[in-house]
Amino acid sequence: MSKSKYDEKAKIRIQRYMADSREKINMNFPKGTKDRYKAYAEFCGKSLTALFQELMEREIENDLDYDEETYLKGYMEHKQ
Repeated sequence: MSKSKYDEKAKIRIQRYMADSREKINMNFPKGTKDRYKAYAEFCGKSLTALFQELMEREIENDLDYDEETYLKGYMEHKQ
């Protein structure tokens, strides 16, 4: 088996995994922000994705006014 066939099969497996188990969120920030955030994530020993996820989860958990079950249900109904 040539290396290119292996690489292509691995690429297909990764794409299938990503489609089946991950969601993509695109965000827009002012120029220069990405480098600032990436530098901070690296300082923390995390990927930018992991840092954003951790910060969002912490924010949701600490927001005493947010009832996740109520708002998530309303959001999902509105989304349809």
